[in-house]
Amino acid sequence: AAADLAHLLADPEAPVRASAARAVAVHGRDGGVPLLHLKALAGDAEPRVVAECLLSVLRLDPGDGLAFVASFFDRGDAAAEAAAVALGESRRADALPLLRGWLDRASHRGLSRTALLAIASLRRDEAIDLLLELAREEPGPLAREALSALASVGGGEALYERARAAIEARPELKDALGRAFGRDASGE
Repeated sequence: AAADLAHLLADPEAPVRASAARAVAVHGRDGGVPLLHLKALAGDAEPRVVAECLLSVLRLDPGDGLAFVASFFDRGDAAAEAAAVALGESRRADALPLLRGWLDRASHRGLSRTALLAIASLRRDEAIDLLLELAREEPGPLAREALSALASVGGGEALYERARAAIEARPELKDALGRAFGRDASGE
């Protein structure tokens, strides 16, 4: 099966390569991790393929996989985005400190939106709390992006109210909150 999956990881079609990476996580217990490492390190024209490889590494190798995935934050913007997507989709608690640590570097490289959406993708209480804190305390652009990331969680009225309370002392963010959650400035 590993040989077949290796061929699929080299398929000309990106959806096939991404599916092959997911399949390795299911069928590649013996030898799947090195195969995924190789594909991720070689890169791909489609960033989603690398993200799927990294997510599969996290599933197959929970301990050492985290450090491997985090190393992609230093491999250029596309690789860093793939690592952030994989960490977010992993929904692992230990991914949050890595994403939080990358946020400052990501902001300097114009990737703060990616970092914040990855944090939101964790769908964990501590990730939501971090996004609320960023909306409450960070400068305008980052606070607005944090509000958008919060809205992507889909927490409904309860999350909207938490976000509204977080920025209560920041009237300049009221319109951004409304846009993020699909409401007008009055909160309707």
